[in-house]
Amino acid sequence: MTSSNGQADGGDRHLTWSTPVEAASLIVRGATVRTAAPLAAFVGTVLSLVNQGQIVASGQASVATWIRIGVNYAIPFTVASIGYVAPFRSRRNDEADSSADLDELDATVSPAEERRKSNPR
Repeated sequence: MTSSNGQADGGDRHLTWSTPVEAASLIVRGATVRTAAPLAAFVGTVLSLVNQGQIVASGQASVATWIRIGVNYAIPFTVASIGYVAPFRSRRNDEADSSADLDELDATVSPAEERRKSNPR
């Protein structure tokens, strides 16, 4: 949720973005850590225990196993981060302009409609 000055509650940085690069920049700079990290820790731990727990407990974990465990944490963090920043997206000017163009097209009257209006029955 945002406050009246456009910043996230709790004094967080301004989170408005309009391109995927800007959204990724927010995530990389840590704007989503407070929200995404606890979720990723829980989900990653559950996934790791279910999928790799027996291998780790038996002492047979390889480098590939540890990479899989890292991915078990990275994917939930990424998904939670995207979900966190998504509501802060602002429309780019070119998108707003194209939307206005579509509104103008909707407002135009087709020739058939003009004939119908000029020749009422």
